[in-house]
Amino acid sequence: DGESDEQVVLVSQSGTVNRIKVRDVSIQSRFA
Repeated sequence: DGESDEQVVLVSQSGTVNRIKVRDVSIQSRFA
């Protein structure tokens, strides 16, 4: 599952990646 992998990345990278993912989610929400 892509979501599972993303969560693992968030846990591994934490801080910076977390911010980027949040931004990506916001962008995807607009286009969704």
